[in-house]
Amino acid sequence: MIPKILWKNLWTASVMTSMGIAILAFAVSFTIEKNQSKHYDIPAVSVGAARNIGQLVDKADLIVVGTVGSSVNERTTGPYSGGYDGAPTFPVTDYQVTVTSVLKGSGAVSPGNTLILREFGHLSIANTEPHLYSKFPMSNVGDSHLFVLGENPDKSTYGLYFGPYSRFSLDGNSIKYSGLDDADVKFAKNVSPADFVASILEEGN
Repeated sequence: MIPKILWKNLWTASVMTSMGIAILAFAVSFTIEKNQSKHYDIPAVSVGAARNIGQLVDKADLIVVGTVGSSVNERTTGPYSGGYDGAPTFPVTDYQVTVTSVLKGSGAVSPGNTLILREFGHLSIANTEPHLYSKFPMSNVGDSHLFVLGENPDKSTYGLYFGPYSRFSLDGNSIKYSGLDDADVKFAKNVSPADFVASILEEGN
């Protein structure tokens, strides 16, 4: 038989434990909600590879064929919105891309014009330590690709909408992701570059 004083102590301990758990749960919930309310506003979006040609075209603000020119800026930046105390910073490199043809977003840029492509990372480091960028290789000066782009909040630069799955090689007989060991594009197997471009134009109309 448990003495009354022991029952009282056990009941008090149980109540205090429950209150402690409730307070901890509230604190965790508040912290998560507070963190989730932060909008980092980082350049470009990376949501994995597009599932099909329809999603590829629908999500992109701009789709062009172009050639990567010189790296015009390499720096560390924070959120476009100005951020807050403790906001993260990240390295970026801006490239000048000369546009050969526009497949979507003709009002934004014309063939022969240039646009600024912003990518995560510093090109100087990628060139000396490529293993650091093995899963998200950076663009190389002089390369030509089909780019699937999203407009950044600054309204003056673009990012790779689908991350490393936003650059396509139009060389050869089939479509491949550029820089990813020329990986095949699952939704465009056995599709020629010419037919791939035609499909994008058709989907965008």
